[in-house]
Amino acid sequence: MQSQYIFRHLDIVDGLSDNQIRNFTQLPDGRLAVRLVTSLNIYNGATFEQFFYDRQRGYTWSFNRYQIFKDYCDANGRLWMKAPGYLSLFDLNANLFIYDIDGELKKMGISKKLKNLFVDENKNFWFLTEDNVFSFYNVEEKELFTVDAPNSEFTEKYGVPEEIAQYKNLYWIIYSSGLIRYWDSTSQDFIYQDTHFIGKLLAVPDRLSIKATHTGDLWLMSGNVVCFYNHIDKTWEETTSISGASNFFTSMDLDKNGNVWIGTYTFKVYAANNDRLWGDDFTELKIMVLPPWWASIYAYIFYFLLLAAGIYWSVNYYLRINRIKLERERKREQQEQKEELDQLKFRFFTNISHEFRTPLTLIMTPLSVLIQ
Repeated sequence: MQSQYIFRHLDIVDGLSDNQIRNFTQLPDGRLAVRLVTSLNIYNGATFEQFFYDRQRGYTWSFNRYQIFKDYCDANGRLWMKAPGYLSLFDLNANLFIYDIDGELKKMGISKKLKNLFVDENKNFWFLTEDNVFSFYNVEEKELFTVDAPNSEFTEKYGVPEEIAQYKNLYWIIYSSGLIRYWDSTSQDFIYQDTHFIGKLLAVPDRLSIKATHTGDLWLMSGNVVCFYNHIDKTWEETTSISGASNFFTSMDLDKNGNVWIGTYTFKVYAANNDRLWGDDFTELKIMVLPPWWASIYAYIFYFLLLAAGIYWSVNYYLRINRIKLERERKREQQEQKEELDQLKFRFFTNISHEFRTPLTLIMTPLSVLIQ
């Protein structure tokens, strides 16, 4: 089944502070938080509120997972926003950014620099610091508990946590090596670990996702495969995969009925029910993004006409300047010719007067003697 959707273009003229969207998240009150390059825009369905972020005052960290932007809402009405290179915090009640993240972390017992952060369904915090200490903070008891010790033999062998999924008091933690550990928040201890994916997961962490079902099973997406875990049998089953150059799964989520939805790089959506039965067909979104007015066909026609008018004016201006130069050159030559003619006339009359003066002088001198 194929459907076609036409998306309405939301641009600066609609209230966005810029067009470079990094992430968007639905807030608990139903509003949409749109993260852009330099600001956070909150959309209520009709208008945008803009809140600009000062990067120079921000919290920098070594989190560098390519193009990963993820948001978490905590129990105090604050939005934690992860991004490569920096972490930001926004108070949804006061509508302002909190720049003293170090101070907020110290309230929860974290004094070292972070390099990753998770907030689970119970609004508890999971911290990974620069020295590879992995900690769990219980917001109700206000207690910080160390899950993995710093730079231990385990960390050297299996790496650090990449993703977390939760089912009631159980947490599934995927490490960068592919190891999956099961942690019980009640006993605050690991109860099982799974080595099925060690060395099998892609090294690209932005294509990794794990989701727990309402029955305690797991869906895991990595690159071009999707797997299902039966928590009773403790077995993994590869349920679907795709192949081809630049073809991979990019996102995965579960709906309220337990059905899994996965998207691909080529805008195809696959779905399976909670019995792991995939549909025979896929839904392909043929996205038609309406261009802004300055990128429409009429705008390009206007640009062409404007360019043609500019060329026409430039050519006319160049020809007019040349005509003026030629006219000035012609007048200069005429003036020079006139001056040269005047000089010839002057020299001619000078010579003629000299020729007349010489014989007259010869005649006048004897006459003057005779007269005397």
